[in-house]
Amino acid sequence: MENELVHEGHGIARKFFTGTSSSYDTVVNITTFGQDASWKRAILDLIPTGNYKVLDLACGTGILTFALAQRVSVVVGVDLMEENIRVANEKSRENEITNVTFCTSAAETIPQQDNSFDFVTASYLPKYCDIELVVKESARVLKRNGVLIMHDFTYPKRIAMRGLWNAYFRILRIAGVFTPSWRPVFNELDHVIKHSRWVDELVNAMNDHGFRNVQCKNLTYDTAAIVWGSRV
Repeated sequence: MENELVHEGHGIARKFFTGTSSSYDTVVNITTFGQDASWKRAILDLIPTGNYKVLDLACGTGILTFALAQRVSVVVGVDLMEENIRVANEKSRENEITNVTFCTSAAETIPQQDNSFDFVTASYLPKYCDIELVVKESARVLKRNGVLIMHDFTYPKRIAMRGLWNAYFRILRIAGVFTPSWRPVFNELDHVIKHSRWVDELVNAMNDHGFRNVQCKNLTYDTAAIVWGSRV
């Protein structure tokens, strides 16, 4: 279902990713130097194999969603972009994956029942969403002791790494000249990451909404982070 809730980050996400779904998997792998797979493994490491139900927010074309489906019983993928859901459904049909379903929605108003999931995951969502509302909704749909796990880019703390990081985005801007569909991402993503305070906002929101044992781990020289905690 299409969500009517308007948030500034939704507009940025639509601007960035309209027209990119067919090339998304390849571009993300190349531009992160394969680290996207490593970051998603960090999420998977927090989820045991078994009879669990997982909600994957901002699922995109289903990279994490399908990896989750290999270790749990049921996965539901939710994304703001209809074209992403279309591609994800095509993958599901082509690979005859039967324990995954997808729907179109913003993460701030999850179209799922209370106490439905053992885990809620999200990769690359926090910088585009109203974190307070997403955490509140995640707490609603999680079962008692269910776990929320979120990952995204971060601006490095160390000066030397910042220099390399900034240089890399200058290269991406040049690449954007030759890849029109990805030009908005390559031109503006660094600005979004630099100005996001998603880690602190997420930790605070999780503590405020009754999550316990909230933890944060920096990844790949502080260029990304993962935050997780359990619903009381």
